[in-house]
Amino acid sequence: MQLAIAGQSRWLFSASLLPLLGIGLWLRQHIARILALIILWFVAVVVPLVMFNPFAALDGVYGPSSTTPEQIILQPLPWVVASFFAIYILGKYKHEFRWWRGPAA
Repeated sequence: MQLAIAGQSRWLFSASLLPLLGIGLWLRQHIARILALIILWFVAVVVPLVMFNPFAALDGVYGPSSTTPEQIILQPLPWVVASFFAIYILGKYKHEFRWWRGPAA
């Protein structure tokens, strides 16, 4: 939200979509489930790959001192574990989600 307040419109756009996604998941809409699964798979697959980017180390993203591979692995680990847990839950209860204005299957 701080970046959205500072005037960066893409953060404002994404910050405005998150409550709508939460409402859609609360109402068990199928499209919200699909969108949440796309976001969660992105976090689970792409975020760990970005952490092993060799150019990030050259740009000093990890700080002036060199970090060990264990530290690089442990940074995205909580996000990846939480994403896989949410993917499991959304997959297990997919029959609870309904299409637009249709009955819950």
